[in-house]
Amino acid sequence: MSLVFLPYYIQWIGFEAYGLVGVYAALLALFSVLDLGLGSSMIREMARIGPSDPPEEVRNLTRSLEFIYWSVAIFIGTTLFFAAPYISGHWIQPKTFSHETVKQSIYLIGLALAFLWPSSLYAGGLIGLQRQVLLNGIIVSVATIRGVGMLLILAFISPTIQAFFLWQIFINFLQTALTAFFLWKNLPQSLIPPKFDKSIIARVKKYAAGIAGVTVIGVLFSHVDKIVLSRVLPLESFGYYALAVTVASALFHITAPIYSVCFPRFSQLIAINDFKSLNHVYHFGCQLMSAFVIPSSLFIILFSHELLFLWTQSLETVNNTNLLVKLLVSGTMLNALLYLPTALQYAFGWTKLTLCLNFLSFLIMVPLVCLSAHYFGPEGAAWSWGVMNALLLFVTIQLMHRRMIKNEKWVWYVKDVGLPFIASLSVLSVGRLMIPGHGNSFLTIVQLLVIFLTSLAAAFFASSHVRQWVRGFLHTSSHGAFDK
Repeated sequence: MSLVFLPYYIQWIGFEAYGLVGVYAALLALFSVLDLGLGSSMIREMARIGPSDPPEEVRNLTRSLEFIYWSVAIFIGTTLFFAAPYISGHWIQPKTFSHETVKQSIYLIGLALAFLWPSSLYAGGLIGLQRQVLLNGIIVSVATIRGVGMLLILAFISPTIQAFFLWQIFINFLQTALTAFFLWKNLPQSLIPPKFDKSIIARVKKYAAGIAGVTVIGVLFSHVDKIVLSRVLPLESFGYYALAVTVASALFHITAPIYSVCFPRFSQLIAINDFKSLNHVYHFGCQLMSAFVIPSSLFIILFSHELLFLWTQSLETVNNTNLLVKLLVSGTMLNALLYLPTALQYAFGWTKLTLCLNFLSFLIMVPLVCLSAHYFGPEGAAWSWGVMNALLLFVTIQLMHRRMIKNEKWVWYVKDVGLPFIASLSVLSVGRLMIPGHGNSFLTIVQLLVIFLTSLAAAFFASSHVRQWVRGFLHTSSHGAFDK
């Protein structure tokens, strides 16, 4: 929804206003450090629930973390309320907007973030209970209302950045209310009212502290480019960078559902010491991630000009974002491939490796982004993102497989990532030669779709675990249809 409607949003509010949307996204990411590892703890604890566990403990866990999350939400809103004059007057550099408009936008951003913040806790609870289908239904419904409603508001009521954020406030409240309602409905029932329990917080604090450290450093590492560029670039130029970030971040719509299924499953299998099944699920998950992420990323990189023009219908936008998209998508692809190795570490309760590597990466990333942005502009910052993720991926896989599911490193390199990469790149390279120009015809759209689906099929075929799963699924489906 966000990708489909984004060109229309920009058409009505302009790139300078979309720069403020980029600030909204950057602040959301920055404040995620206040999660303190509790969201991951919620998923892990819910996934480890057994039939013998008393329902009061689960409900008290939810109420205890709920209290902390809502306190943080109030803190976020209050902080941005008092920081708005400074941000609008000294940090953001508008060209046509007044500082008063920017300040009003920051006020609204504070409210939008405050109402959205607790939804991640409730979503984590549903993921831990392995109610992903229910959660996805909520997300799809809310995204539809968000996108269609925003379209109508900007088109027929008020094409302003204030209207944009007011609608975000309402939708964020709706999303949080729905996820809260359905989580409590799916928790084990008890006649005893839930309460805040300090002992539960004490039990999860060690694991949460490790995740919190990883999150703080990881967020700073992942968003230092946006923080620096929001300060040094004019708001309109930052809007173009934010657009490229949005395209690259679309890959996380692939990684998030796979992660949300695999992480609680890892935790379950570790809890019952079923390491044979863990090995299988780990490689299957990594191959599934590669089979979706790699062809999608390479497709965007190789056909970025065509895709951007078909999407935005603006050569100016294409010229300002084409190289940024290629660089940012490259780095994001590498980052996405680390999701399940990192999830396995979290499921084992081992956060030290990710914490140390993210900290070292951050120490390198800060001066690298500052220098590259100074000498090469936003393209330099995007280049830094790709280089650092390549190093992080290589070192992480080398070190983690010395400690857990040993002797599986080369299986990951060759079967989980290498073969899907080679298969999809081969198909897409041939497809690139078949479409030498930058057409905007219906034929071009059809050609692009066929090339992408063929590369996706090639990646699936090259992934042994995924191939077996697809074969089994088709076999079961065909027999079910025959029986019916």
